[in-house]
Amino acid sequence: MLKKGTVSVKCRLKKWADNRLALALLLLVAGLWMGFPNGPHRSRPAAFPPLAWGSDGPSFRVIEEAFNVIRKNHYSDPRDRKLILAALDGIRAKVSSDEGKDGLSETEETEGVRWRIGPKEVAILVQDNVDGDLRPLSRAFHFVRAAYYSKEKEARDLAYAAIRGMIKGLDPHSTLMPPEAFRELQVETRGEFGGIGIEITIRDGKLTVVSPIDGTPAYRLGVKAEDRIVRIEDFNTKGITLREAVRRMRGPKGTPVTIHVQRENIGKPLVFTIIRDVIRVRSVKSKVLRGRIGYVRLRSFVESSSRDLLKAMRKLKKEKIRGLVLDLRNNPGGLLRQAVQVADLFLGKGSPIVSTRGKRTEHNLEFVDRRPGPFARVPMIILVNSGSASASEIVTGALQDLHRALIMGTRTFGKGSVQTIIPLSDGSGLRITTALYYTPRGREIHAKGIPPDAVVRQPGDTRKGDVVLEKELLRRHRERNKAGRGAVTKPEKPKTAPKPQAGPAKPFRLGSEEDYQLKVARRILDESPDRRVAQLMVRARRVLALLAQKPAGGRGDNPKGRGTRP
Repeated sequence: MLKKGTVSVKCRLKKWADNRLALALLLLVAGLWMGFPNGPHRSRPAAFPPLAWGSDGPSFRVIEEAFNVIRKNHYSDPRDRKLILAALDGIRAKVSSDEGKDGLSETEETEGVRWRIGPKEVAILVQDNVDGDLRPLSRAFHFVRAAYYSKEKEARDLAYAAIRGMIKGLDPHSTLMPPEAFRELQVETRGEFGGIGIEITIRDGKLTVVSPIDGTPAYRLGVKAEDRIVRIEDFNTKGITLREAVRRMRGPKGTPVTIHVQRENIGKPLVFTIIRDVIRVRSVKSKVLRGRIGYVRLRSFVESSSRDLLKAMRKLKKEKIRGLVLDLRNNPGGLLRQAVQVADLFLGKGSPIVSTRGKRTEHNLEFVDRRPGPFARVPMIILVNSGSASASEIVTGALQDLHRALIMGTRTFGKGSVQTIIPLSDGSGLRITTALYYTPRGREIHAKGIPPDAVVRQPGDTRKGDVVLEKELLRRHRERNKAGRGAVTKPEKPKTAPKPQAGPAKPFRLGSEEDYQLKVARRILDESPDRRVAQLMVRARRVLALLAQKPAGGRGDNPKGRGTRP
């Protein structure tokens, strides 16, 4: 039997436990009551039902990826707060464009913005020390999405607007490529695709064939240069963009596509049903000029460029050429590794080619010739102009610094920045500027270009001085962003605004008999086939002095625009 004292203690413990439980229940009920909508401390309802942080969906994840790529890789080291405010401005600009100026009103605040959509509003504070915290941007993204962009495809477009806002203030060459454009870029750099085999451009508002590519389905069926494509299948090409035209004419090998062509002096359109094939881009064209001078035109730096150039040079070597003209005019550049491999062909082993300097250690690279170039001793002139950019300037700068070739023409474009292509999770891609190029002697190419050793202009080019187009592009880019977020300003006209190379109305092709710069280069090599650049320069001065006494009757450097190849 239990003693009386023991029972008394147990009763007191039980009573104490019941009191504690009752108190806990009372506090729980009070807490819940305080949080009810009708409670005395009810907080103001949010503008739209909030989404929990960390469950933003695939569209916002793309914004996060792009934000991290930019802050970690861009050579200018942009600040987090600036990027977030720029993204907010991109969102605001899209709403203003899609919904009209009254769709979203904005009020500037000390540390951010306040947005209003109808009766709803949200304050978005962006403090100086953001440190990668994207919650303000997430709040803005979902506030606008709830009002206007509820579908996932619409949300993706809103995310792209935010990313474009971030990129806008960086530099002119960083850009976002949606999935379709990203796939197109990959096709272009591979140098082959499924299509019909024509180069096209927009001329006078009409889709025009620049030229058919030899040996392709379009060439075999008789499509000619200057043909105007008026229909692709049942689609009228009036007002079509090049990208849309390429998309409609490219396709898998073996599939048909019908185009309607308007040809000069023929009343009715011609109809061609063309079976697509694998089209290989010819980035290299070569021939032997009078006096056994080799001529090679390199049109771009794609994956096959160095291989194709090596084949062309071997054929020219069999012809026992006495000199070489490498034409890089209007070459917009391309793959860095191809520029290095092209320079390899003409330099000795151990020669420096180019270096890059960027924000991260992996962006600081130096490229050196690892093997003796098979054509390191052939006398050589490189032709350049203001359309020679990027990889073209790498090759030109290396061969100029190492006194391997005489550079002739006009100053190059000046695009000496490295763009790295980084894929995003939704299939899009970010082209981000990560570093700058430097020649073997440490010259910076960016916004300066490569000056020629001998300035030779096409007849009709009346410019008094060199024009660095990249420098002008950067100036205009800064002025567009100078006035602040959301403002669209018209840049002031520079005191000496650059003009494109002028020429007669009738265009001609680079490398043709009418090409004045090529004539001068051929004459110098023909009369002074010396590998030493100093001797070529002496001869160049003599030739130019003689030509200055008797003006040339050639035509200007205004070739028919090189188009895109479907």
